[in-house]
Amino acid sequence: MPIISIGNGSYVGAAQVTGPQEAIDRTQAVLLIEGSFSDERFRLKGLIPVNAKSISNVSRVQGVGVSAQIDVKI
Repeated sequence: MPIISIGNGSYVGAAQVTGPQEAIDRTQAVLLIEGSFSDERFRLKGLIPVNAKSISNVSRVQGVGVSAQIDVKI
């Protein structure tokens, strides 16, 4: 699945999702939400399987999890 990134920097990437086939079929992308805190000493990433390839009108797909991720800084 493609990764849609929201946060710092520009990256291109992909994610592997696991779960029931019906839920995987509804998954169109993985939303990556990232941020930092404590003077940027810590970086947080949240990977959320979603049912669209854009950030408008997107919903989380229940029952699916991210099992692998790869990203490249562009």
